[in-house]
Amino acid sequence: MSQTIAMPSFIKQYFYFLPTTMLLFSAIAKLFLFDPTKVDLPLPGMAELMAPLGILELVCILLFVYPRSMKLGFLLICSYLGGAIAVNLVGQLHSPVMPGLILALFWIGMYLKKRELFI
Repeated sequence: MSQTIAMPSFIKQYFYFLPTTMLLFSAIAKLFLFDPTKVDLPLPGMAELMAPLGILELVCILLFVYPRSMKLGFLLICSYLGGAIAVNLVGQLHSPVMPGLILALFWIGMYLKKRELFI
């Protein structure tokens, strides 16, 4: 017999809202606050891609937050953050820890919210 541990709902909400707000602030920073002269980017030529990446990130977040498209948004966010991990692995200046941490928080939050996806 498998027993499930009762978990307070605020913990579930924490793992759902924390990575979403982190990604939202990242998208806003890419769209409005990005200054290529003050940031060391992992790969050359990425300064021109910041606005499209911010828009893509915002679309992924909106799909994830909307309940009917949550699964699609989750898959797109996983793909986006996987690409961010790969870019940071190839680039010599940055570590892939932060995108990996955000991805892990998304996985934990999705597991706590919709366990049937992981069975």
